[in-house]
Amino acid sequence: MRSLPVRGALAVVLSLAVNGLVVWAVTATGAVRPFEPLNYQPVFLLTAAGAAGATLAYALVRRVSDRPRRTFAVVVVVALLLSFVPDVAWLPGDPGATTAGIAVLMLMHVTTAAICFVVLTR
Repeated sequence: MRSLPVRGALAVVLSLAVNGLVVWAVTATGAVRPFEPLNYQPVFLLTAAGAAGATLAYALVRRVSDRPRRTFAVVVVVALLLSFVPDVAWLPGDPGATTAGIAVLMLMHVTTAAICFVVLTR
């Protein structure tokens, strides 16, 4: 698993699995009132895009940085914080959104970021 494309694919698959489990858990238990962004299709699409983007970003960081793991950690934190902007800026205006639902979406951003960092930098 030394190949970045293989690690990138693994990061995508693991992120999809974890976030799919989160959607299933909150839907099955009724812990969060369902609304459109918290359905499988948007979650899977955006999770895959985020993990693929992280893989491309790490490839770039490895090419330009003398300390790629440290530099990528900064990139991941900044990207994670930026990924929260739509959740806190626009989703509260969604008629079906609840604070708990938005928090679950933000949690999935954190899981994807963590998985990508660990898998890509190993």
